[in-house]
Order: sequence, then structure tokens, then C-alpha cells
Amino acid sequence: MRPPPRHAITRSAVIAALLATTLSPAARAESPPADPSGQSEAPRPVANPEQVREIRRALRAQWPAAVERGDLPAAEQALARLVRFAPEDELAWLNLMRVQLAQSKVKAAEESLRSAVERGWSDLRRLAADPRLQPLRERELGRQLLANAQAIGRASAELRAQRAAREMGPKAVITLDDQLHIAVVSALEPSATESARREMAAVADWFAKAVLPEGVPVRVAGDKPEELPDVWIVVRLPSRAQFDRWAAAELGARAGSVGGLYDHDRKELVTRDTGGTLRHEFAHVLHWRHCDRLGQIHPMWVQEGLCALVEDVEPSADPSGLLRPVVSWRTNTVRNMAAIGRLPAWDRLLTQDADAFVASSPLANYAVARAIFLFLSEKGVLRAWYTAFTAGHAADPTGRQALQSALGRPVAEIERQWRAWAAALPAAPDAQSLLAAGLPFDVEPDAADGLRITSLPGPAAGGLRLGDVVSRIGNVEIRDLHDLARALADRQPGDKVEVAYRRYKLTGTAEIELAVGR
Repeated sequence: MRPPPRHAITRSAVIAALLATTLSPAARAESPPADPSGQSEAPRPVANPEQVREIRRALRAQWPAAVERGDLPAAEQALARLVRFAPEDELAWLNLMRVQLAQSKVKAAEESLRSAVERGWSDLRRLAADPRLQPLRERELGRQLLANAQAIGRASAELRAQRAAREMGPKAVITLDDQLHIAVVSALEPSATESARREMAAVADWFAKAVLPEGVPVRVAGDKPEELPDVWIVVRLPSRAQFDRWAAAELGARAGSVGGLYDHDRKELVTRDTGGTLRHEFAHVLHWRHCDRLGQIHPMWVQEGLCALVEDVEPSADPSGLLRPVVSWRTNTVRNMAAIGRLPAWDRLLTQDADAFVASSPLANYAVARAIFLFLSEKGVLRAWYTAFTAGHAADPTGRQALQSALGRPVAEIERQWRAWAAALPAAPDAQSLLAAGLPFDVEPDAADGLRITSLPGPAAGGLRLGDVVSRIGNVEIRDLHDLARALADRQPGDKVEVAYRRYKLTGTAEIELAVGR
């Protein structure tokens, strides 16, 4: 479905109607004040959008600092200003609700909750489970939100998707997927969007059959009266240029090192490519859904190692067709660390907090964590480990005991075996590999769904043209230079291969002859 025109209202008519029809006249009469802080001062005029963004950044830093020092009125005032400068920010309204509730301002908190829901917040599992929100669960708004969780969840996803589509421009198209509970907002060509949806469906199938305990669904629909549905996720598929602009605005100095992001608070996934990055971030979606159902927060080595496992995969040879994780540029890092005796001790990695994991040698930590899960996957005990881990999480949140349970040996012995396995890992072809064969043209990773042909030194190969996007070579999907190296690793100059490509909205295949590697 197409996004609404830019002049469309920003509130979801469906959500507003649900709130209007499910609340009593007395409750509906309690309209929120124009200024949630109780002050009448309007925000001062600002010169340009960048100035507005700076004000928002300052306020988003100001209110947590006030909470940290115990000054809840100052935190409330900062959040009240923030919702004036960012009125569609559902998390700002939600945090305002929390600060008001902490001051026993239940009526004001209820109205802030209403505003958060009207702007797209629908994590009603949190409303149901958080003991601090009990006063709101007892009010009519809270009761009716929980009773209408399924309808509100889908409507909020559509609202947030419409907002994302307006930001991404007139070419953005929205698709609601009721099977995966995702709203896909894509600025890509239809074939690339469909490829991305197939990747997410494949990850969901893998997660359900290779990770989750038997009998646990990958998604809870909320069809039963006693069930709350999993929250819908907005998946943004921007062009490479759009992603770069988004990353610069949202991530600042980190922009160049991030290929994608799943924001669990905002329930939004953004990715630079439709291959390994998308699979990694969508695995986070599925993992967090299960964590939310269990009321658990898993350590970073589990979050990142498990989800990085599907960055590099091949279809399984068995009839299931499940994705099969394989060695990658990350295992090359582990192989090199093993060669020089720099593999970290598991005691340190398994107990590292989130800040330490991402601040101290993050590339090495990600690589080692993925290698542990690749080891479990190759041993055929990944599901057994995850089942034991989630069942025993309260007693051992590090995952050590689950390792012992899955493999039937002391953890120290398992670690020694893993170190020997890491040292013997084969070198995986990656973007830095020197290969015998290469493409007879130049490519660059500036398309989300493949590699764009940037020069044709000789005659057009197989009818390919400058600007075509190569999406597959042989049976290997191509999304980045690592994929390209894997596709060409066992080839020789003169070999003929089939190349799938996209030319604007058209797709096709061509046969080319490989050149000498460069």
C-alpha cells in the first residue's frame, strides 16, 4: 500500500477510534492539558531543522540526568519540553508517563500513556507485566488497551510505518505482513523488497526450528483471550543514500561503523543491505520477542553471538532447507586470534556487561561470540543449549551451566575443545581475499540489494550494462563484497557462471566468463 500524502493527519484514525469507543464518556472527558508540564509557555521559534534536532538531543540527555540525581520534577519538565519539540515521539510520551507515575500523578500519567499509544506505542506486554504500572492497569484506559491489544498493535504498526514512509520519501511503499508481525517500509525496487521478505521468512524458519525450544512459536498472534500478541515491528529498507543520511543524523560518529540497527525500544529495524545485515538484525527481533515473553534480558555475548550466526549462511543440504551458518570474515578474526594466543577467557566474555562488550575490542567480542554459537551449531546442540539456558536463566544468566547441560561435559573441558576447534578453522573467503578469478567488470556496494556495476572495461558481458545490480552469482546471493568473495572462491579464470541482476525494476540473468582476479 502507498504511504499517505504529506498533508495527512499524523494520528492513526484506527487507534483514535479504538480509544474513543472503548472508554466511558467520563474518561473521554478528561482531556490532556495543552502543556503536559502544566506550563503555558510555547516553545521558542527556532531557525532551522538542525537547531530543532540539537534541542531534542539536549532534552533527551537532560531528563535521564535529572532522574539519575533524583530530581523528578526537573525530569518531567525536560520531557514536557521534549514532547512539544518532538510531538510524534511515542517514547518521549512514555517516559513522561513513567516520571509522572513515579510522582503519583496517576491522572497525568494516564493521559501521557494515551498520547504515547495514539502516536504508535503498543508494547502492551510491558503494560501488563511491569509492577510499576499497576495504577494504570487499574484505570479504564489501561484495561481497555489490554483488551484491544491485537487491533491496537496492528494499527500502531501502520501509523509508525506511515511516519517512516514520509521520512523516506514518495517512493516508499508499505507492506503489512500478518505472518511475521512486521510493517515493511521500502524505498527499494519491488524485486529487492520481495528478496528481503524472503530473507526474513527464512530467518524466522531457522529461529523456530534451530533455536527456540520445541513447541515454542516464533510469533504469538494473541488469538486466545489470555494471550497478548507480540509487538509489531517496523522494518525500514532504505536506499544506500537514505541509510547514510539516517545513520549520520541518528548515530553521529558511529555512522560509518554501523550497517544496521534494531532499536528494541522503538520496535524499529533499519538496514543498509538486504543480506547479512538484515538477517542479523531480524534475528534480534525474534530473539527479543522471546525474551519479552519470558521476562528475560540475555547477556550481550548471547544477543550478538546468536544473531550474528545468520550473517553468513548457506541453504542446508537436508530436506528442511534451513539456513546453515558457515565460516565468515568473523571466524577469520577468531582464527587469527587463536594463532597468536589472544582468544579471551570464557569467564570474562560470558560475564561481561553490555557497556564493556561494545566498548572494549567490540569486533573481537562479536567474532568470538559468533564462533561459540557456530561451534554449538556444528555440534548439533544449539537448540539444546538455548532450551537449557532459557529454562535456567534465573539461576545462571551467563549461560555456563547451559553449555555443560547441552554438551554433557564440564565447561572448562568444552572451552579447551572450542579453542582447538577455533585454531583449526578454515580460512573463509572475504573482501580481503586474493582470488584466482574475478568479475570481468568493476562493482561497488552502493545498492542495498547487491553490487552495482560501475565500469565495463571491455565489451558488455552477457548483455550486462553499466549501473546494473548483481544480486546472485551461481547459487550464492550477493549483497556485499564478502558474498562476492564466497561466490568466486572456488572458481578459475575462464569459468562461465550465471549472474542474476536487476536493471531498475527489471530482473534477468546473464552468463559471463570470469576474468583473472584483481
